[in-house]
Amino acid sequence: MTPRIATILCALTLATLCAAQPTVTQRTFTVHDGLAANMVSGMAQDSHGLMWIATWNGLCCYDGQQFTTFRGGPRGSDNALSSNRITMIQPDSRDNIWVRTYDGGLYLLDTHACQFVNVGRIVEQRYGKQPLPRNFYAMPSGHTWITDEHGDLNLRVDDAHPTDIDHIEVLGKMGKPIQGNVIHKVEADSKGREWIVTDRSTTCYDKKAPTHIVHATAARQHDATKLDRLLTRCDISRDDIDKHYIDRQGNLWYSTAKGLTLATFREQPFHLLPLREEQPTRSVVCRHNGTIWAGTADGYVAIYKGHTLTGWLAPAGHISPRPVRFSDRIFTLYEDVEETLWIGTKGQGLYTVDRQGRVHHYKANGANRYAISHDYIYDINDDGSGRLWIATYGGGLNMIDKQGDGTVRFIHNGNDLKGYPEKDFQRVRRITHNRQGTVLLSTTSGLVTFSPDSKRSTDIPFYTTCSKQADSTSLLSSDVMQTLASSKGTVYVTTMGGGIQQMDDKHLLDNNLRLSYLPILNREAINALWLAEDDKGHIWIGRENGIECYHPDSRQLQQFSTNSMPAGIELTEAKPATDGKGLLWAGTVGGILTFKSDDIELSNYRPGIVFTSVQYQGENTTHPLLYGGTLTIHPNRRNLTISFATLDYGDNSLIQYAYRIKESSKEWNYIGCHASIAFNQLSPGKHTLVVKSTNADGVWIDNETELTLDVTPRLWERTWVQLLLLAIAITLLIWAVLTWMNHRQRNREREKRLESIMRQYRELQESIATRQEEDTTDKLHQALHKYTLEEPKIVDEDEEMMNRLMQFIEQRISDETLKIDEMAEALNMGRTALFSKMKSLVGMSPSDFLRQVRMQRAQQLLARSKMSISEVAYSIGYTDPKYFTKCFKKDTGMTPSEYRAKN
Repeated sequence: MTPRIATILCALTLATLCAAQPTVTQRTFTVHDGLAANMVSGMAQDSHGLMWIATWNGLCCYDGQQFTTFRGGPRGSDNALSSNRITMIQPDSRDNIWVRTYDGGLYLLDTHACQFVNVGRIVEQRYGKQPLPRNFYAMPSGHTWITDEHGDLNLRVDDAHPTDIDHIEVLGKMGKPIQGNVIHKVEADSKGREWIVTDRSTTCYDKKAPTHIVHATAARQHDATKLDRLLTRCDISRDDIDKHYIDRQGNLWYSTAKGLTLATFREQPFHLLPLREEQPTRSVVCRHNGTIWAGTADGYVAIYKGHTLTGWLAPAGHISPRPVRFSDRIFTLYEDVEETLWIGTKGQGLYTVDRQGRVHHYKANGANRYAISHDYIYDINDDGSGRLWIATYGGGLNMIDKQGDGTVRFIHNGNDLKGYPEKDFQRVRRITHNRQGTVLLSTTSGLVTFSPDSKRSTDIPFYTTCSKQADSTSLLSSDVMQTLASSKGTVYVTTMGGGIQQMDDKHLLDNNLRLSYLPILNREAINALWLAEDDKGHIWIGRENGIECYHPDSRQLQQFSTNSMPAGIELTEAKPATDGKGLLWAGTVGGILTFKSDDIELSNYRPGIVFTSVQYQGENTTHPLLYGGTLTIHPNRRNLTISFATLDYGDNSLIQYAYRIKESSKEWNYIGCHASIAFNQLSPGKHTLVVKSTNADGVWIDNETELTLDVTPRLWERTWVQLLLLAIAITLLIWAVLTWMNHRQRNREREKRLESIMRQYRELQESIATRQEEDTTDKLHQALHKYTLEEPKIVDEDEEMMNRLMQFIEQRISDETLKIDEMAEALNMGRTALFSKMKSLVGMSPSDFLRQVRMQRAQQLLARSKMSISEVAYSIGYTDPKYFTKCFKKDTGMTPSEYRAKN
């Protein structure tokens, strides 16, 4: 085979492979994926979109993430099944699931209680026989028909009361008569009328009496065209499958002996043009003649016309039909207005190829002042006025200066570009400009802006913007990957590890430009490799895990994971090429990814959300929780995790979630792709959990779903208990206040009583000092006899006791060995009785009373005698004058000397 023929065949093959064909993704589920059994006997989808699968080992539901299996409980329990081998299922209008077991049992799965109900037994209790289900038919009227194999007990069940025998209508031999023995089919027409097809006729159901239709005697044949078409796309025949089901999303479910297979179908807008296997495509350019040129990391330049590979650029400048290496690593391609191709390499400098195929090579040369500054060329672009600029990774910025003789000079900061920063901005990745002609440089040290309008390169001022840790309006990272100036004037900046930001300043010729963070473009912490704009103003973002399309007007973000692209796609940092008509070309490892933005539309499928399970802290099992409604939470189960799912059975890897508690917040909490929420110590009462999600394209949709969390309060959290405790607290507070007031009143009475006693005692001492010739004991008796207690009054026994006590103290006041026991003995009382009596009369203990009497005597002696302080101390029973001084100061606040000086 000649090389020319081989090339033509290769091109035809590539064109065929790249044609727009729907992609089919198939996934087979087995017991290893959570399916109850590999043998599947039926499939159905309820109104929420949840898929139900009948197996030989229980009933499963699948939410797009995991299987939940329902089996019967132990024999004799309310949840028992006669057999876990399910042969047929059908959801009703309220999403409860009708079940027929292998032995003909009729059951209903109450999806709100997650329990099976034996409906066959309920019918048997009324009619003495259980029906043998033949088929189930759910009607839009809110009823379900259950036909009987023998025609005896055909049931029409009210879905609102499926377990109430009074809401179950029986037709057939044991009930209301019908035209025929066996019902083959029940179907509703566009008007909601229910048609019964029997072995003899077709009748229209009427609650009073079925209407006989003579001219319709056979059921309509099932249209298998759609199934056959889907099976053909799956490369499988009808004979190879046991059961099948087409869901509302258009997915095909079919069962074989190996398990359950899900086939999803999606139009493929992305096409892969193979190039150099396992070699990154680092540069792509769309030329004026409509051809696409791509450079690889191993030095090849390929040429495409449409999706067809037409040749390779040879080192001599001609087009070769066979792969030929042009140079070392090709990092950038650019075509100027003269249709000259500029080729930047990493290590071999710069090449140009003109329209005649002449090749010129430029490399760094220390001997030539106007040679290019570095051999690592990362980008080539113009400034809008036709002047070309070169981004080098190590030599900063170079300007192309074409001379009259056709030679080229490179102007950089090593010669005439004096204003360019010399140190930190030498590694330049990308060059772009806005509509005003301002040029933006993306470097590893920050953003550089300048206007090339100056007549002399030496006069061009440059401005820098870097990351500042304490400034939230600065670059999030100084390592800038790319800057995009959109057609509407908005400037987007993507940095390594910092995400995507938007320029807030409209005037770009300034230092430290202000930027703002765009949360919608930074949902995941994955670096953006490149930015591009299509002809409609949409911003395309290439990431390591897929491609995104941002709609600035609606602020919606459409996402495409690598799962929705040809297998094995891995994007590179190559700057995409556009033709201005909606076509984009992006570099990948091993080829080029091309797509037309007009072919990519926002998905109109709005999947619903269902709550699937709840798991309480401390338990290793989950409890099924289907749909919404109310979840009652017991007081000891307030730490829990609630799981949910968006019912999209295609590629759901990009679906994201948000939630809020309706009663406490209007703000949404965005939780990414995590389809569960953990709650800790929920407060008592009712909380409404609201969850929403995106669709498979990452666009937020109106599919909010609510779940009421009814948290049962503990005993002390109940209102009546709290009111009771409040009443008790108020009562205790009132009692405490009254007790305190009563105690304060008694203290005041004691203070008055003590003050009266001490006043009489002072009068006695004064009398002694002036009339020493009189009998001290008689005087004391007279003084005490004069003593009267105001409120309450001391009874005679107390007055007598106080008289005797005062006489005893007066006699022994100078005795330092005087003890309380001796005072009690002198009064013929016990120590404890004396203590209690003194407390009740004067509010102090006997020892405190003795100290008070001694301090009163000391005050009188200090004020009216010339005795020394030591003598005063000895005279009142203190053996240590220093200790007496300390006690006196504690009692009066003054030392004995200070007291004497003051009085």
